[in-house]
Amino acid sequence: MEKLLDNEIRGKRTILGLKIFFVVSLVLSVLVYIVWDMANGQMAQTPDAPMAMGVLLLVIGIVCAGFFAAISFINFAINWLLWLFRSTQNLKALQPDSISPWLAVILCCLPIVGQIAIYCILRSLAKRTQLELENRNVDFLPVPMKLLNLYLVLNVVSTALASFNQMGFLMGTGAVLSFVVMVLLLKILTLLTAQEQKLFKIHEEQILRQKVDQVLREREIEKAASQIQEATYETSEK
Repeated sequence: MEKLLDNEIRGKRTILGLKIFFVVSLVLSVLVYIVWDMANGQMAQTPDAPMAMGVLLLVIGIVCAGFFAAISFINFAINWLLWLFRSTQNLKALQPDSISPWLAVILCCLPIVGQIAIYCILRSLAKRTQLELENRNVDFLPVPMKLLNLYLVLNVVSTALASFNQMGFLMGTGAVLSFVVMVLLLKILTLLTAQEQKLFKIHEEQILRQKVDQVLREREIEKAASQIQEATYETSEK
């Protein structure tokens, strides 16, 4: 039985990175909306020094928030790819017909197509991991397929709406949906990492039991051989 690699730390880092990116992106979006509203509302009608100073401070806040958003996204992306690689690697050790780890990482990095690829890979991971747990009679919380399907639909819709640069309402709707997509992804990753850790632990226990059984068999063989040797010696003595 091939040994699996522990992926718990990478999973926790990925989830934490997504949470941080969610919060920073939310702050950035709120600041951008405030500046946009001020620039097209009261400030456009009656511009004055205090209002201009407030906008300037908000713009500085946007720059800082944008910087932290970029850093947090890079951190999340790196941990996400590392977690995905090991998850598919472990699954391939159990099911050789599953997707290659390198192919999974490459597909997820492709623009546009990557969104569909991520959905398909997460769906495959969920189904195959849950099958392994069911075969071992392990209790677990499943990943609802409706949740995965909703993630795909909203992800595609939010990306499409965000492409309308000249239509504020559609862009705003796309931004809101993108946050919903992150929440759905967070839920999916939380369930998947929990299942993965259960599978890892039960697999380690199976390997340990096999080693113990092997040691016991070897001792029984040695004991039987010793008894045969003693019986042979007594017979020869007689």
